[in-house]
Amino acid sequence: MTIRYQQITTAEYAKLFKLYGGSFSCSPELILLLEKLSQKLLEIRGIFEEETLVAAFPLIDGMLITSQKSLKCLGIETQIDIGQPEFVPPSKIGICFELPVKAKFISVLNQHKIINCVPNKSLRFAIAKDIEFGTERFSKSTLKNRRYELKKLIKLGFKFVPVQELSTEFLVNEYGRLYRNLRNADPVGYAKMKTNITTLRDYLVGDVLMLNENAVAIQILYRTNDETHDYINYVNSAYDEAFNHLSIGSSILFHNISSLERHAIINKRLLRFCMGKLQPGYKVNWSKKTNEYNSLKVNQSLFRINLVTSWIRKVLKS
Repeated sequence: MTIRYQQITTAEYAKLFKLYGGSFSCSPELILLLEKLSQKLLEIRGIFEEETLVAAFPLIDGMLITSQKSLKCLGIETQIDIGQPEFVPPSKIGICFELPVKAKFISVLNQHKIINCVPNKSLRFAIAKDIEFGTERFSKSTLKNRRYELKKLIKLGFKFVPVQELSTEFLVNEYGRLYRNLRNADPVGYAKMKTNITTLRDYLVGDVLMLNENAVAIQILYRTNDETHDYINYVNSAYDEAFNHLSIGSSILFHNISSLERHAIINKRLLRFCMGKLQPGYKVNWSKKTNEYNSLKVNQSLFRINLVTSWIRKVLKS
């Protein structure tokens, strides 16, 4: 089959993403929002197998958006926080293609798809351990302790409320309050947070831990999916330090991983709960340990070699 690259419209890209899915960093709404914030040129490269669109990847000002560092290059790192998401572009299963641009934070799930990617051993994604289903689960003692902590919270009058039942204004105000009290600063992009979350609202998931009418712990989580995985992009969190003795930070994380895993299982998909870059601290205990969670980076030398090889083959055939 002949593979060719061609620029496509945002409408064509949205249709492709709806068909094949992908990670949050490739979602049409996020890409259009970043284009609006940056006022930079958005270009979407479509990949065609004969005459059929089978994959695509978005570029803003010639860059893949794979991290908060990408936003810094666009000059909008203070306007929105996207965390450190996995990059999985929408594509037909079995299709192989190349990326003609530099990028470092590519999901390892692309290792048989993007053929000019190589392992990036300097960065590992923090992918949360499994609870009910999967190859690397939390230990039985950890599960027992976490479930005990959750039951204790419920007995004390705390409750979990889905974000879908709360207004954007409430979420932004409560998150801002908790974040400022915890870190003595506004969240990244707080001035535009209400507008940004409104735009991305369909992807927002998770439950908020409440006591009476007040939030005591909030996580900003976005979910997208493809045929095989639910991708959770963990952006950040905030909680009330007055309840540290009840482990509310750990409790909301465990609760959300558990409920989102159940959703994935019901839909016959695997959960990829990505907490960004693996760093020393709490993420180590929550994350899978296998080398599978190293990231990939684009090797442009391979792309150039493949271009030359392709050209030579065409010459020899003619």
